[in-house]
Amino acid sequence: MPAPLALPLTTTFPCRAAPGARATPHPVVVGADWRAVTGHDEELERIAAALGGGASCITELPAVLPLFARWWRRATRVDGLVVRSQDRGRSWHVVDGPGPCCPTHGFRDPRLAGAHAREVRHVAGADRHRRELRHLVAGLGAVADPPAPPGPAVVDPGLVADGWACGLAPDAVGALVAALGGAGVGPPLEVLLAAMQHGTDLGWVHRTVQAAGADPAGATEGDAAGATEGDAAAAAALAAWLAWTPTPLDAEDPAARGRWLATGARRADIEACSQAGYRAEDAMAIAHGWGLSVPGAAQVLARWVGMGGRPEPGELVALREAGLAFAPTPPSAQAVARLAALLHLGSLDQRGTTALALAICREGTVLGAARRWGKGAHGRRSA
Repeated sequence: MPAPLALPLTTTFPCRAAPGARATPHPVVVGADWRAVTGHDEELERIAAALGGGASCITELPAVLPLFARWWRRATRVDGLVVRSQDRGRSWHVVDGPGPCCPTHGFRDPRLAGAHAREVRHVAGADRHRRELRHLVAGLGAVADPPAPPGPAVVDPGLVADGWACGLAPDAVGALVAALGGAGVGPPLEVLLAAMQHGTDLGWVHRTVQAAGADPAGATEGDAAGATEGDAAAAAALAAWLAWTPTPLDAEDPAARGRWLATGARRADIEACSQAGYRAEDAMAIAHGWGLSVPGAAQVLARWVGMGGRPEPGELVALREAGLAFAPTPPSAQAVARLAALLHLGSLDQRGTTALALAICREGTVLGAARRWGKGAHGRRSA
């Protein structure tokens, strides 16, 4: 049985026999080559149009068919995912938005954003053929908004329907769930959307969550009675966080995030450190050198990352050996910039920023660091 919107497909389009005449809808067949068969003698109608008359659809349809093809690709989910989030799922926008018709703050539900992406007013945008597109889509009737076809048997039909609403075909949803190691109830929609948006390896998500002692794909029906709601929620939250936050380190060392999680460090600190290329072993070295907890050392590293520095763990440990009595919290970016100005330095790269920040930590003040470096700081006031 053909899909509801399989080409060729028949719709209707209003047509005027002459300028000023009342428009009457008639069937139009749109073929796989995106040409329309109107039932008119098109050669004669083009001659009539050149003389100021003729059927109106002969000239109007070629102009609107590219818009109709764009709408069709979204309606059939050929385009794939049509929603995105810049705030990790708190709000959702259409991938080619925002347009004049889009809510400024997006949609709270990705399925609503997906529905908006397929609306005629969004597909047409500012194109002057929006009215003609609306006629073609309306002429399709109920098949213009087809329900999700059946997905793989092992995938929750509700998840298939949710993915369909966001632009994902059932096979795409099935492939994502399989990559996550799932069957049965399945993962939250957010995990799949985040992975699609960021290109996250769902196999890596699956292995990392399992290493943390949870099941990222959700409990199967047989195990549901033995799983607590809290465990399922924690697994879902962890899987979503991983899907939103892949880093180059995770691609290079897929087990690195799991080792970070085992330290008990805050996820915000783990994310910052992973993005900067730090491993859990780096935090452990700092913790050992300073007598800190590993989560505390991770927080110190994350603060250095936040101000633009990338010190080696040994450099931070050396600060204690140099006599620093407190954990090596980095100076502010403004203090580093002030020291750079005192030393008559130009723009700093990451290593230069780190070196100046370490100097401030060792000497205690910007002016002390400038004097230590011995370059033109005499008589100047410290920031």
